[in-house]
Amino acid sequence: MKKQLVFFILGFILLFVIGGMTEIGINREQAFILEEKDSIIHLADALGARTMEEDTVSFLTSGNTTIIQKMNVMNKDGDLVAIIYTGETTGRKPGLQVAFAVNVTTHHIIGMRIVASNETPDYEGRLYSSDTFFDQFLDKDMTTVSFNVEIVSGVTLTSTGIQQIMQLVRKQYDQDTSFTAPSEIVLVSKGQDMGNLEHFQYEFLIGEETLTAVVNQSYTLVSISNPAFQTLVLATIDRNPVTDFIRSATLAEGTWTIVIQSKGYTGIFVSTATVDDTTDAILSFSSNISNETYDSDYNDGYTGGSFQPVYDAVISGADLSIVTGATYTYYGVLSARNLLYSLLEGGLGA
Repeated sequence: MKKQLVFFILGFILLFVIGGMTEIGINREQAFILEEKDSIIHLADALGARTMEEDTVSFLTSGNTTIIQKMNVMNKDGDLVAIIYTGETTGRKPGLQVAFAVNVTTHHIIGMRIVASNETPDYEGRLYSSDTFFDQFLDKDMTTVSFNVEIVSGVTLTSTGIQQIMQLVRKQYDQDTSFTAPSEIVLVSKGQDMGNLEHFQYEFLIGEETLTAVVNQSYTLVSISNPAFQTLVLATIDRNPVTDFIRSATLAEGTWTIVIQSKGYTGIFVSTATVDDTTDAILSFSSNISNETYDSDYNDGYTGGSFQPVYDAVISGADLSIVTGATYTYYGVLSARNLLYSLLEGGLGA
């Protein structure tokens, strides 16, 4: 009986200790979250920020990006000097939260802070090691049509996520205040001209106007439907290059050799097809995917599973079956196939 009593007391103490440790952990996490939320007021220090209060409004959502918090920042006289919005999106991983402070007098973004992130320290650290990434948010004019984040190479997904939040912040600010956001330039489509493989065609929407532009593979402007937007359009094209296109199509001894580049998981890879000049029949198709390796954050690693059934399907015209563990690579091969088929539909050498 005494032994049972001792076990009961020890069990009770153990539960108490575990419960206390759990509660401490929860309290620490809550304190960290509150500290991060409170610290964003320092984004408006240059404006004399003294107090900050939460404002309940109808928050905007666009795709997987949403505004989750609005904080009004006042100076010592109680005047509103800034609004700090926090948005959430998916970067490389879900749960990326970023705060932007907006000067309500100039309508400029005056600071940005990553509030929460599930990105790996090494991956996110590349942003912090950049000399210029965070500086671009110190006085960013929201009245400009071209309103983008300068992407950091190697951190594209997180940079793009931050851009999506920033652009939604401008729309939220437009909704909440008297500020009117300018008409955005929206990229509608981009792709290769199958009638002239040296040219890329772009279509944009600016306000209610549809605008088209053509550049060569060196991204020199060939034509534009409204020259008044040339600078803006070229800047947007520079941020949105055509990654998947036919590099060359050459004829020798009755056989076309077609070289196609497309985007995979680790970068660009090249596919090669041969086509009979008389029948347009595809004789061979393969891709150099030797550099398409995957990291353990997503799966156990793609180590060279067979793509031959995919290549055979491209040649025969059958439906392609996805390769498990190599989704990005598969879609790169699918894109190369689609480009090849588009070229054949127009007639090789036409």
